[in-house]
Amino acid sequence: MKSVSFFIFFIVINELAFSQQDTIYYNSQWQICGKGIASFYRIGSVAVGKEWHFTDSVRDYYISNRIQMEGFYSKDGFRDGLFSFYYPDGNLEAQGRFVKDRFYGNWQFYYPEGKRKARVYYSGDAIAFTIVEYIDEEGNYLVKDGTGKFLIPVTDLYGDVNYLLKGEIINGEREGAWEYTGLVNENNTQIKHKEVYNEGKFKRGESSSGEEFYRDYDKPKVAATFMSFKKINNTETFAVSESGNVDIILNNRKLFPSYNPTYGNTRDTIGAMTNVEIEAAFPGGYLAWRKFLEQNLKADILTNSLPASIKNYKQTVQVRFIVCEDGTVCNVEVANKNEGFKPVQDEARRVISRSGKWVPAVHEGKNVKSFHTQLITFIATSE
Repeated sequence: MKSVSFFIFFIVINELAFSQQDTIYYNSQWQICGKGIASFYRIGSVAVGKEWHFTDSVRDYYISNRIQMEGFYSKDGFRDGLFSFYYPDGNLEAQGRFVKDRFYGNWQFYYPEGKRKARVYYSGDAIAFTIVEYIDEEGNYLVKDGTGKFLIPVTDLYGDVNYLLKGEIINGEREGAWEYTGLVNENNTQIKHKEVYNEGKFKRGESSSGEEFYRDYDKPKVAATFMSFKKINNTETFAVSESGNVDIILNNRKLFPSYNPTYGNTRDTIGAMTNVEIEAAFPGGYLAWRKFLEQNLKADILTNSLPASIKNYKQTVQVRFIVCEDGTVCNVEVANKNEGFKPVQDEARRVISRSGKWVPAVHEGKNVKSFHTQLITFIATSE
């Protein structure tokens, strides 16, 4: 028969880190939410200090695990560099550069099947865009080399409102009336904004009150693009309820007042610290923790997973988890899930998830979240 023993190694992650790789979940409106109602998720680094922001490379995914966006944030939290956006099937939707959160230079847009749709030049002010070329779905050029008359669908970058834009551009300069028509209801549309140009110079802007136009602005108003960029403004906001204002706390610092998050502000890893003054501990210390594992781990889970032909086997499960501010163990995950048998991994994860409340870590006189890693090695031998 086979006998099983296991060794327990406890490692406290104690590396100095200003930013950390994290996973954050988003609802369909690109607001931070809980995993259970998420439509997207982001893997990237979060810098936590007096305020928080994304930094370094960031990759967004559909909840189906297909890539949705990849790009780069500066150390100050600005979108800076090349960004690529993808349709759910993996085809490229748009690609271009940001400079300090602003669209800059040539942006390319594509139809879902991969054909080119538009090339738009941004001078650094998103409202001052130039349609260099636009190709309809049949392959006809409505705008070529910065010249053409068009009737094309666009989306307001800031308001995420869909319009049908009718206008003309000559040698890269806007000419005549540019009319933005919006949907009033299912069967009715009307011109929402009308801007008049002469050789590229803005003359006047009018908005619809529902019945008539009135002159209300003296510079271009609509920042148009050719895909929905609701996420650009929402990725650092929270899904909210109507229960009033609360303070969002990350890394034990009050960052900014916000509305009460309905589903929690992010996954539990946001704000967890890797360098604290007093480490979290299992009540009773290491010996009590070891005794708890020995009494609660199902040691025969490994032998039950092994084929009969295997006589001797060893599997180490690396479980990474967080001890929250109130001592609750949360965000328990297997770090090496591609190694060994899944039932063994599940057992290690199960027992740590049920280890009860710990004594939380302390930093600057307050309880904080902290990272921990537990290595459990199962050894099966034949007798």
